[in-house]
Amino acid sequence: MAKITPSVILFPLKISGGVMGVPMPIIERKRYTFAVKWVLKAIRAKHRIVTVDSVAETITSAVYGRGLAIEQKEAVNRTASANRYLTRFLRY
Repeated sequence: MAKITPSVILFPLKISGGVMGVPMPIIERKRYTFAVKWVLKAIRAKHRIVTVDSVAETITSAVYGRGLAIEQKEAVNRTASANRYLTRFLRY
């Protein structure tokens, strides 16, 4: 699961009429929560029913650096690096 955990999350922020994803760091507990959500989402996208075999297949493919969960993590990282200039608009 450590390879799937994200380091940032995209926080939705409405700027100039459009919703942009602003990267924010997240705590360790939420990292694992998002990793589990991405694994379950990947399993449900590929198979209709969640079984032990489908979970094992998805986690094994994530260990080797491929699969839908890894693609989700890479997409979040790409968007976060592209939108890092928007962090000045966040109000903590």
